[in-house]
Amino acid sequence: MFATTPGQGGDELLKGALSRSELSLSIAVLVFTILLVCVIARITVKKGQGWGPLTTKLFIIVVVVGASLFLLTAGYSQAQMTPIIGLLGAIIGYALGKKDEAA
Repeated sequence: MFATTPGQGGDELLKGALSRSELSLSIAVLVFTILLVCVIARITVKKGQGWGPLTTKLFIIVVVVGASLFLLTAGYSQAQMTPIIGLLGAIIGYALGKKDEAA
């Protein structure tokens, strides 16, 4: 179904399943990212300051960095990662470059 002939750029589809170390690292990165998001949410709720632009930026940064690390540890090839990392970089750039209206 997804078989391609060598040299057509689809060789990464034929690579196969993740190795045990790639799977373990990927799961560890996902668990760490989820724990970090939960800790940040708990601190935000405990402070009682509500959901502001700074909290939004913090969540975006943590999720995007976690997603980038997941892609790195999951064994994706450079050709697969490049457009996704570009998109994640654009998200970070928008979140950090956006000026607050009140400031």
